[in-house]
Amino acid sequence: MKNRNLFVWSIILLAVNMRIPITAISSLIPALQKQLGLSTSAAGMITTIPMLTFAVASPLFPRLARRFGIERVILFFTALLSLGMALRILPNAAGLFAGTFLIGLGIDSANVLLPASIKAHYTGVTTRGMSYYTTTMMVAGALATGIVGLFVDSASLTAIQVGLFVVSLISLLGWIPAATVKLP
Repeated sequence: MKNRNLFVWSIILLAVNMRIPITAISSLIPALQKQLGLSTSAAGMITTIPMLTFAVASPLFPRLARRFGIERVILFFTALLSLGMALRILPNAAGLFAGTFLIGLGIDSANVLLPASIKAHYTGVTTRGMSYYTTTMMVAGALATGIVGLFVDSASLTAIQVGLFVVSLISLLGWIPAATVKLP
């Protein structure tokens, strides 16, 4: 039972990171446009890139999971997501777009593989595990959007992005037990 509780916390911490990098950035787009001199079309790519990576990369994740294990693949791509969050802090368009691409891959891997991981480790109570996942994902995304929206005029763009990066690191650290501990 102890490992199941650990897995629940891993799910919750990972789910936090599955919407925040996309939803919270929408409040920052005007500031990013101003700081980086982005056109409206270029700024729109910030929310489009993760959707494009989902369309292109999703078929690859099950293959990687069969070879390396579901939880390890999620861990690897969550690490890429955190790297992407760090790249977004850089005050240039290259960091913003490269980071957004890595974020898209990280989110996409968990979108595809986390339900299978929950099903494998929550046998008999899969709906409970899925409810932790989906509820956390939606609530975290909404809260992050609101909180970032409140701070966008009073905090620096860099400070907000550093805060979002720290959240991604916490999420990454929270998934490590799922990838390294024998689960139920």
